[in-house]
Amino acid sequence: MDQSKNERTHPDVTKATVDAEREKSVKLVGSKKMVIGGACLAAIALIVGLSVGLTGREEGVDIVDEENSLGDNKGFTGYYTQSAKSGPFDIDLPNFDSSSLLGYSENSGSTCEDLRSDLTDAVKQYANLRIMENAQYNPEYASFPDYDDEANWEATATEYIEESTTATNVEEDSPILLSGSQPYSSKSKESSYGTNNQVEGVDEADKVKSDGDFVFAAYGDILLVWNAESGEEVDRIVMPAVTNEEKEDATHNATDSFIDKSEIDVEDCTRGNCRHRNLRSRDNINTNQNVNSEDLQRKTRSRYSKANIEALLLDPDANRLGLVVSGYGSDPYYCYDCYDDDEEEVATRVLKGENATQLQIYDTSSLRSGDGRLELVVSSFIQGDFKNARSLGSSAYMITMADVDMYSSMGVYLSRTFIHGDKEKYIASATEVAQNRTESVVNKLFDEITTLTSDGTIDCSGVMKIAHFSSSKNGDSGPTFPYQAQVLGSFAQVHSVDLSAQPDASGEVIVTSSAGTFFPNSYSTKIYASRSMLFIGTEGYEYDSGSNSYDESSFIVGFSIDSSSTRAVGKSFGKVDGFLLNQYSMDQHGNHLRVATTNKAQWSLVPGDESDDFYTWKSESKVSNQLAVLKVPTSNNIVDMNKVGAIEANQGIGLPNEEIKAVRFFGDVGYVVTFEKTDPFYTLDLSDPNDPQIVGELKISGFSSYLHPINLDAKQLVLAVGLEVDENKGWELGVQISLFDVTNLAKPELLTRKIVENSNDQSSMSESLYDFHAFRYLPDSQKLIMPLKVGYYSWEQQGSTSEYFDGFSVYDVDVEDIGLSLQVSHVENTNLNRCWYSKRLPVRSLVVNGALMTMKGHTVLNTDLNSGDNIWTYNVDADLEEGIDDCFGWQGF
Repeated sequence: MDQSKNERTHPDVTKATVDAEREKSVKLVGSKKMVIGGACLAAIALIVGLSVGLTGREEGVDIVDEENSLGDNKGFTGYYTQSAKSGPFDIDLPNFDSSSLLGYSENSGSTCEDLRSDLTDAVKQYANLRIMENAQYNPEYASFPDYDDEANWEATATEYIEESTTATNVEEDSPILLSGSQPYSSKSKESSYGTNNQVEGVDEADKVKSDGDFVFAAYGDILLVWNAESGEEVDRIVMPAVTNEEKEDATHNATDSFIDKSEIDVEDCTRGNCRHRNLRSRDNINTNQNVNSEDLQRKTRSRYSKANIEALLLDPDANRLGLVVSGYGSDPYYCYDCYDDDEEEVATRVLKGENATQLQIYDTSSLRSGDGRLELVVSSFIQGDFKNARSLGSSAYMITMADVDMYSSMGVYLSRTFIHGDKEKYIASATEVAQNRTESVVNKLFDEITTLTSDGTIDCSGVMKIAHFSSSKNGDSGPTFPYQAQVLGSFAQVHSVDLSAQPDASGEVIVTSSAGTFFPNSYSTKIYASRSMLFIGTEGYEYDSGSNSYDESSFIVGFSIDSSSTRAVGKSFGKVDGFLLNQYSMDQHGNHLRVATTNKAQWSLVPGDESDDFYTWKSESKVSNQLAVLKVPTSNNIVDMNKVGAIEANQGIGLPNEEIKAVRFFGDVGYVVTFEKTDPFYTLDLSDPNDPQIVGELKISGFSSYLHPINLDAKQLVLAVGLEVDENKGWELGVQISLFDVTNLAKPELLTRKIVENSNDQSSMSESLYDFHAFRYLPDSQKLIMPLKVGYYSWEQQGSTSEYFDGFSVYDVDVEDIGLSLQVSHVENTNLNRCWYSKRLPVRSLVVNGALMTMKGHTVLNTDLNSGDNIWTYNVDADLEEGIDDCFGWQGF
């Protein structure tokens, strides 16, 4: 297949137009007079002993308590941390509850001035934490490293491409295969090409989609389209590069991703003048209006300067394909104390992720007519980094989160590196600095989250109330705890779009955004959607005045959605004990939300703490698991989701120190797997939401990470994938597949189990253990298809890999046995270190008319499920020429 003739850049969104689109919101950064790169920041942090806090947990200093270590397999190791007893600023922020969902609107009785006041309190709370933490230190000072040497930026890449793909039958005596293979028997024309979704009717965003005729796949910055039957590539669309330079000018080491201030012209930029602060209209500015590229130019020093296709959304009935693309945001990587040539400080955003996500909508009907290529309908930029998405028919809901850069906006100015003196002098000086900077930080953030309407008024209704994601069991306020004190961590929004809509007069498609919510961070959020509600869960803490301690909790915000709605609206709020494992920890059934969580630790004040300025906290491992049933509102009123039923922590989900490893709800029943050294498999009767019950338990070795309900021989079964573990040593022994009979909930039974490794010299792993979209089960032919990696190690040769398998395995599933039927290899071990493109195909399998299609690495293979013969091979790198700057091994490194 000749790919070169099909390759094209994004239609209508060429490199030049993307640069122009992106430049309308370019950050104004100054010359390099006061620029400190990421490596320099790290060096400073080491010098002054500060916690820079780039991961979101800035507050406190975690110190491993070696003497009182809780040991292996306990789920947690003890830590100490500290928090300030007081600070120079008085603040008053409430805890989040259902009233917070009303935001700053007429219905809530709150105004934009209330928003500004709450932002001020939140910024000052951050300043309190930083000032009191920094007050402990009186460091020696050192000069900054010199980063002006251009040689420090240089990087090189080797250039070589070679293809190698094979499709093979299974030989039972192969050293990397299992014994017990069964003769093949299945429905010859069975098809299964949809996404492995959690909820029927709610399609989850994924990097591969198919309508049965064509397959659409994200390959880094490339959208690939091929015919599902023939394997012929019909379209290849390359996303425009992120940088303004040619690709060869951006081949710098990824760890040196800074801004070159010496090559940037700067001009003052005020509201409505040269850039658009968010996607909602300000001063009637077209959201796609370009900024003069001669006035503003951004240059990234990054080798990985390409865009990335994060997800696809497909509506086959409307012939629409949605692409979610990242990389076009206009945030500088690191820039504080930035000045232009006139020594004027340059404003940078506090809220990151401006235009960081782009939605592109294509018409797929053109694949069947005309020139046979996708037709771009519209593209729009969205604020925030893409988190996840769901769709109900043509109604798509995308969740983005924009991090709040309080460190660059405030924290760095309070550093001991820049403010000298003893403790008292530092606190006084830092307080003055924070007071002087607060108004500027608040004004920036206020501008970035509010809307300026066409009549010149400011609309604040798009922001939920700013509050702590914390609570109190007794209603008493507790001592300041660092991990629950972060308020302005990340700004989350749910964006609604009709994939079938036509562009408006300005060429835009309407993207309606929900009210934004400030979450403590972006990394701990979990997202689940039913057909009527979308839930975002985040981590927080609950104070217990009786024990003077903080317990782990999850706070869940519910948004109403349905196929006819044009906007996701915050409707409900709930709290449960413990942290969520993943999206499968939540499930709506009727008017109830079932939530399974794990508590790992409790933070308590250390007795006898004599410090005048700080509380000292000690974590104690208290692993427990629980299930809560919350009542979901049925009216349009905003309400709390109250707990109506529960299996409490002391009622039997898991033995001591066992954590939840897998959860699956299915109608009126639930299945939970916990693990420390064994794998208790629990069955739950959830028919009475007010009184959920554990009705069955089965203890086996290892653990399962994904549970898939199936029906076989008139039995209700659960097909599970996970890892086998040595019960005595705790060593992982490789991938295992288990089949449970749950027909009788009170007596769950392990029918059969397949362990992939059949030798101590083997090592195995499957992407389906953590990427559940990689799992596929064929109900008609009773076959499991899963990706698999198996290495065969010769310890006599000092652990060198003598054989290697990287591909897919197909298993016949029967109540008596799980038998290996077929393996499809995507690469030979001799070609692992050849030169491949830096991006990798998503690990996925599809079945179309009885033919197995597998994607992995850089190849797509179509295999006859009966004979194991290769039907066709699609090597996506086949036409790449030598001399490219992306040259990696098969694994991407």
